[in-house]
Amino acid sequence: MNAKAFGLFTGHRVAVKRLPPGFANLLPASLRESSDVRLADVPEEFRNACWDAYRDFLAPLAGAGKLGYVLFQLPPGARYTPEALDEMARWTQELAGLRIAVEFRHRSWSRHAEVFDELARLHLAYVIVDLPDLPWLMPPVEAVTSEISVIRFHGRNREGWARAGASTDQRYAYDYSAEELRQWAGVVRRLSEGSEKLYAMFNNHVGGAMARDAQALAALLEGGR
Repeated sequence: MNAKAFGLFTGHRVAVKRLPPGFANLLPASLRESSDVRLADVPEEFRNACWDAYRDFLAPLAGAGKLGYVLFQLPPGARYTPEALDEMARWTQELAGLRIAVEFRHRSWSRHAEVFDELARLHLAYVIVDLPDLPWLMPPVEAVTSEISVIRFHGRNREGWARAGASTDQRYAYDYSAEELRQWAGVVRRLSEGSEKLYAMFNNHVGGAMARDAQALAALLEGGR
């Protein structure tokens, strides 16, 4: 099983009312009344407590040998900055010994070759994304930066992703065509040559499309052996 990192670690806003019991007490009084908080807002004590709780959450899976990787998915609006790369180094320290995969969704990350070199140096797996071809979204750059490779299929629903305030169902409603999956089967084969393990994860959940498309891709790969 794979786990997604706590949103605070990846630059997302986190609702104060959804924090675990007692965590709000670690916040300054001014923040306890806020609707949400960001990493830059919280004191170090709060951040450390979040890391401790998240490690406890992962421990049963990791201890049983059932944890594949931990996904750090940046917000769609999170642009490239050197400071963001520095923060990734902390992830490797906090989750030492675990496999970490990093997903960029803003196109700016694709314009900096040093990003992939830094991921390789930190042994972080770069997540290849399949998204609609929109000017601000990350394109599917083929790169291997660790012993594992990860592809995440979000679908190509241009209308849903282009609409401000669209719901999750509106964005991820998409069925892959047979030709689109055949093209991706070729990518999977190429990446597998340089990876110990490759994860192909479908996120187009609406109407069960992700299960159908995963089965179709598996059939293509099995038929190509």
